[in-house]
Amino acid sequence: MNYSVYNETTGSVLRTGTCPASMFLDIDHALAPGEKIINKRACDLTEKIKNGKTTPIPQDELDLRTFNERKNSIPKLDIGKPANEQINKYFKDFLPDTTQWRKDNYAALRKQSYPDVTEFLDAQVKLASDNPTLKEEGQLQLKVYAQDCLAVKARFPKEV
Repeated sequence: MNYSVYNETTGSVLRTGTCPASMFLDIDHALAPGEKIINKRACDLTEKIKNGKTTPIPQDELDLRTFNERKNSIPKLDIGKPANEQINKYFKDFLPDTTQWRKDNYAALRKQSYPDVTEFLDAQVKLASDNPTLKEEGQLQLKVYAQDCLAVKARFPKEV
């Protein structure tokens, strides 16, 4: 038997599952306050439950949900493409102007884009060695690492 547990007030589908019919009442007794159950599997992405029946979620609610999910996430960016273009594409139709979002999220954008810290550590180990060739490699590696970090800072400036 398929079932869906939902929030009685909002109609949001909280979880779905399958169980033998003999266990359905056991699940019903284990619900938290404000939860209800129906013997049908609903899709939490496209449906809500009103008066014990599944109904499609209106498009404006779906759009708002998508907007809220996106504004609280950081898009994966391709280092070889302009950041503004990628951010605007990610938020198309939801944020006509991404300026404030970039200001609010510059630290997360930087964190995602910085080079791997193991490159820095590897350079430090080479610099600490007694081998002149390794020291030279370490100096070059540290310089490249610093340049890459500065490029990220320039790409995602901290607004004052």
